[in-house]
Formats: sequence, C-alpha cells, structure tokens
Amino acid sequence: MITPLQRANEERFGGKARGLCRLLASGLSVPEGFVITGAAAPGALERGAILEAYAELGEGPVAVRSSASWEDGQEDSAAGQLDTVLDVRGGEALLAAVTRCLASLQGERAAAYRQARGADGGGEPFMAVVVQRM
Repeated sequence: MITPLQRANEERFGGKARGLCRLLASGLSVPEGFVITGAAAPGALERGAILEAYAELGEGPVAVRSSASWEDGQEDSAAGQLDTVLDVRGGEALLAAVTRCLASLQGERAAAYRQARGADGGGEPFMAVVVQRM
C-alpha cells in the first residue's frame, strides 16, 4: 500500500514515517514523499504502485529510508541499524533500493540491536519504507 507522507500517522508506518508526519502536521518543511506499507518482504512489493507513486513525485532523485516498527521512539532510535539509500534515480534503481531497505530489517546489525535493546517487545518486527525527494 502506498500512502502520502502527510497521512503516515499510524503504527503500521513505523517510527520514522510517523515522526515525519508529525513534523508536517506542525507546519515544518519536510521533503515531499510517500510511504510503502504492508511490505513484510521484498517479494510482497507492489512494483506498479511504487513506480506510479514515484512518477507522481516527479521521478527525480529520491532518498529511500527505512521506517521500522521499533525505531525512532522514546526509548530506541536505531540510528545506523537499517539501510538508507540516497540519490536514487530511476524506477529500477528505486525498486532495488526499496528491496535493500527491507532486507536490512533482517540483517545482523538490526537483529543484534533489537535483541540487545529488547526493542521488538516480543513481537515480529516490521518495516515500512519512506521515499522522499532529495
């Protein structure tokens, strides 16, 4: 599911997306973008919807950012634990960057951080992906 960044205010959007949504709601300037949700694994990506949202954004360079269920909260920041890909240009590069961000959720760094911090709260971690204009 693709959602405009300004409507990403629910738990399913992950910490980073919700934080950006709050900044927008407070009147601060945040680069335009969208959030990809419901993507538990790279195979679940809705390629056509992602490319359509990218076209609506203007297809210029974008940042592709992780937004996990357990990051950017009051207790845990997860800075550096999940992948971000900057200056992504073109549809195929965008899809590859989204896949990379999603895969980083299961990476050693992220798993060790969650285990050490108890950041999953016992549940299965999930991640949305934020795509923003550079």
